[in-house]
Amino acid sequence: MDHIGDALWSFPAIRALRTAFPKARIDMLCTSYLAETFRRHPDLTEVIEYDPKASLAERIQTLKKLRQHHYEVSLVLGPVDKVSHLAFFSGAAEQYSYAYAGNILRSLTNRVFLTHRYPHPADVANKSGLALPHEVPSMIALVERIGAIADPEPSLFFPLSAEEIGNAANTLKNYYPDKAAYAAIHLCAKSFAYGWNEAAFLRLAATLQSTFPEIGWVVTAGPAEEPYLASYSLALSPLNIPIISGMQLAATAALLANLELLISWDTGVVHLAAAVGTPIIDLFPDKNYEYCLQRWGPWSNQAIPLAQKHPLTMSDDFAEIVSAAKILLDGSVSSQ
Repeated sequence: MDHIGDALWSFPAIRALRTAFPKARIDMLCTSYLAETFRRHPDLTEVIEYDPKASLAERIQTLKKLRQHHYEVSLVLGPVDKVSHLAFFSGAAEQYSYAYAGNILRSLTNRVFLTHRYPHPADVANKSGLALPHEVPSMIALVERIGAIADPEPSLFFPLSAEEIGNAANTLKNYYPDKAAYAAIHLCAKSFAYGWNEAAFLRLAATLQSTFPEIGWVVTAGPAEEPYLASYSLALSPLNIPIISGMQLAATAALLANLELLISWDTGVVHLAAAVGTPIIDLFPDKNYEYCLQRWGPWSNQAIPLAQKHPLTMSDDFAEIVSAAKILLDGSVSSQ
């Protein structure tokens, strides 16, 4: 898999496998980037890291380790069409995967590497004029082909200890000793091309701070945003809003679990927030908005997605974001 969102979307499918096969060995082969995410899943026996850029000898060693377990089945949950060869070289007796339509070369290699291949549900929906399925039910449908038993209403999850949640709560309390509720705006490098520069970010933060004075606002940022933190921190200094960055995945999840709201451009932190039950305002580019939302939007009943139709200008008043925030913060603000 490529992204944290992909990994979290697979959690209900893995749970469905464990429900059906409580004594089975269930391993996950993934990149080092996603290993920390999968190690949080209590239903996995082992998380095995695979580096596609490692030397041939190192990759062969990893595949040899897989073959020692004599798997009966290997399932490709993602990325579809890109790693079917790993399912084959794992030594499993049977390999299951979706296959996208339209790529002749991939179709030929899938015939070699997979014993069971199925049209991707998104391709089926497109062909039939049906609503596009999200990745969560798509992954579940694949594991159900080998007898997995899914929850009728699958949800994301990311286990955290009481200590982890408590440490994050203390961090927020240290920033805002006089506040009982907190919310975050996530700084996302992908949004910069849509006008989210320092001035726009400051205007949004000031608008939210004045509209919701009961809330302690923070800004979060990931590794991709590190080069920009100094300039954004300077821009936000008049508001005394802290930027929290440099956290490990679990610490980030614990911080999100303490928030009443996350506002972010669509990225991995959105799906982590969904997994810990935090309400979300999820911003998308207007291009292909419906397609992206249906397939890869936040899997949460506490999310409001918004499409940005044009790059921000100085005349934008963030009315849609404020209205969505009022809806999602209604309970926490009114209870103060």
